[in-house]
Amino acid sequence: MLFAQKALEVMAPGGAIILISSMASQRAGGRNPAYESSKAAQIALGRAIARAGEDKGIRCNVIAPGFMDTPMGRDASRRRSDRAVTVPFGRQGTGWEVAYTALFLISNESSYVNAHTLFLDAGHMGGIVRS
Repeated sequence: MLFAQKALEVMAPGGAIILISSMASQRAGGRNPAYESSKAAQIALGRAIARAGEDKGIRCNVIAPGFMDTPMGRDASRRRSDRAVTVPFGRQGTGWEVAYTALFLISNESSYVNAHTLFLDAGHMGGIVRS
């Protein structure tokens, strides 16, 4: 929270902060509890930052990507062949999709979106699983 306190002191009114979490933040008993719990903590931190920024109109939102085409994501798919089969749309997300989501969340088009976690996962958290 220290970084956010310092940022809120110098940010102009109406600014926006984005944190990156993970779909893993919602999974209990996974293979990497330290990773999962740290990503869940980021979601709680995002809400706390949003509350702290309300007087200046500074928003804070969290992006929680799902299965992504990154070295970590490719490694996970190699270790678990069933993982790739369940990915909605038949592919993993890209870094560009995370970037475009962040651009939306810092833009004026999302000026009423605050303290929100957007799961960027093609519907996976909503129960959409490719069969």
